[in-house]
Amino acid sequence: MNPSDAKATVVGGRYLLERSIGRGGMGTVWRGRDQLLDREVAVKEVRFPAEVGRQEQDELRERTLREARTTARLTHPNVVTTYDVVEEDGRPWIVMELLDARSLSEELRENGPLPPHRVAELGLALLGALDASHRQGIVHRDVKPGNVLLTGDGRPVLTDFGIATTAGDPSLTSTGVVLGSPAYMSPERARGQRPGPEADLWSLGATLYAAAEGRPPYDGDNALGTLTAVISNPVDPPTVSGPLAEAILGLLEKDPADRLTIEQTRALLTKAAADRSTAATPAPAAAAVALDRASRTEALPVEADAAPVAPVATTPPPPPARRRGWLFLAGALGLALLAAVTAGALMTAGGGDPQKSAKDPSSPTPSTSSSTPSSTAPSTTASSPSPTRADGVPAGYRLYRDPTGFTVAVPAGWQESRDGTRVDFRDPADGSRFLRFDQTDQPKDDPKKDWEKQEKAFRETHDNYERIRIEDVDYRDFDAADWEFTFGAGTHVLDRGFVAGDRGYAIYVSSSESGWADTQQVFDTAADSFRPAGD
Repeated sequence: MNPSDAKATVVGGRYLLERSIGRGGMGTVWRGRDQLLDREVAVKEVRFPAEVGRQEQDELRERTLREARTTARLTHPNVVTTYDVVEEDGRPWIVMELLDARSLSEELRENGPLPPHRVAELGLALLGALDASHRQGIVHRDVKPGNVLLTGDGRPVLTDFGIATTAGDPSLTSTGVVLGSPAYMSPERARGQRPGPEADLWSLGATLYAAAEGRPPYDGDNALGTLTAVISNPVDPPTVSGPLAEAILGLLEKDPADRLTIEQTRALLTKAAADRSTAATPAPAAAAVALDRASRTEALPVEADAAPVAPVATTPPPPPARRRGWLFLAGALGLALLAAVTAGALMTAGGGDPQKSAKDPSSPTPSTSSSTPSSTAPSTTASSPSPTRADGVPAGYRLYRDPTGFTVAVPAGWQESRDGTRVDFRDPADGSRFLRFDQTDQPKDDPKKDWEKQEKAFRETHDNYERIRIEDVDYRDFDAADWEFTFGAGTHVLDRGFVAGDRGYAIYVSSSESGWADTQQVFDTAADSFRPAGD
C-alpha cells in the first residue's frame, strides 16, 4: 500500500487509514479511524522481509495473527492496548490504541539521559509490562527505546508486539527469520536460540542502560559487529551507581541462568527510584549519534531458532542450558544474516526449546523407557512397545542418523527440523506431541543438580507448575537424570539429560496430558534405541 492510497483504504471492513505515522522493520503504522465505534486508532500494517520465501511468509502471517490475538488479552497500564487483528491483502493488520506520545529514543536523542531515579521509575513500569506479558506466555522480543512510548503525563507504554512470540504454539514452526535491533538483542538470541522471557529482561537492561547513559551498551559500526560484541564482549560499566547500576548489570548477564529475575530487578529498581540525590549527566554528541544508529538498524534479519516451538505451550518455556561455547558464522542477508551454531552445556530445562518461550530449550531433555520413574514417583503407564522389525527398529518408527554420529528410532512420518546441534520431530497429526534431541561438547557434571537449579527459575515464570520427579536414573552406564513435570493448561513434559563419553545429550518429549501414554512410549522407544556418536 502506498501512502497516497491511504485515505481511500479501509481494512477489516471498518478501519479507515488516514496517514502514515511511523515505519519500522516489520511494516508501517497508520493513523486511522474505527468507523464502527467512531474512535481514532493506530493500525499496524505488518510486512515481512523480501528475503523470506512464500511458504515462510505464510507461516509468519499465521503466527502473527495468532500472536496478535494473544497480545489482545493483555491489560496493563504500561502495555499498549490491542483492539483487533484483521487480515487484508494477504497481510496481518494490528489495530491498537492511538497514543499522544513520543518514543523514549526521541526523548534521549533530543534531551539526553534521564535522571537515575527516572530511569528506575521507567524500569519499574516496563518491568510490570513484561511481567504481565510473560504471565500470558508472550515474549516481546524487541524491547528497545524505540518501542517505549512516553505519554504526555509521563506514563511509559511498551508497544509494538509485532514480532512477539507466544510460548509453545504447537501448530506453527519457526520460520528461521527474526527481526530485531542488534544493540538491544540478547546474547542467546544473537546466537540463534529461540528467545524466552530472560531475553526480554536482557533487552530491558539494555534499554535502561541507554536511558541512563544516552547510548546503547553495545554499539558496533554495523549490525554484525554489534551482534558479535553482544555475544563476546563485556559491557562497559554504566556511570550510574548503587542499586540502579546493580540492576542494569544484573539484567545484562550474558548467561540467561545468571540474569536477574523480575522480582530481584523490581527490588533493586524500587530502591533506586527512592533515591533522587543524583542528577543525570548530559549525553555527549557521540552518544546521541550511537543511539540514532542503533535505532536505524532495527530491521536486521537473523537466522534464528529453526525448530518449532515445543508443544508445551501457553506459557514461556523452561530455562535454557548454559551455553559456554559457540561457533559464529555470518553472511549477507539484507543488512546481515547471522547463522549461529551453538554448543550448549548439558542441561537446559525443557530440552532445547520445548516451549520455550521461557528460556531457550536447546539442551538436555530427559525421559526414556529405561529411566522409568521410581516406585515412589508418580508416572503414567506407557503402552506396550510396538513389534520390532528385522532391522531392530520398532514398527511405525524409522532409524534417524544424525550428522554428528548418534542414531535413534523416531516415529515415521513425524516432521523433522534441524538447528545447529539439535533436531526436532513433531507429530503432524497432533501438534502438542514433540520430540527433541540436543547435545553439547561441554556437559554439566551433575544432571540432577542442574535440573533442580533450573526448576527454581522455571517455577517462578510458569503457571500451574507441578513437579512429578527430578531424580537420577539408571540409564545404561551414563550419568543421567530425569525431570518430569506438568504446567500450564495440562502440558506434560519429560526431560532427560545424560553424559556419554565427552558429550552431553538430551532427550525431551512433551504433549497434552490426554496423550501422555502414547507420548511416553515414543520417549521410551527413543531412549532404548539411542546410540551416541562412536558407539
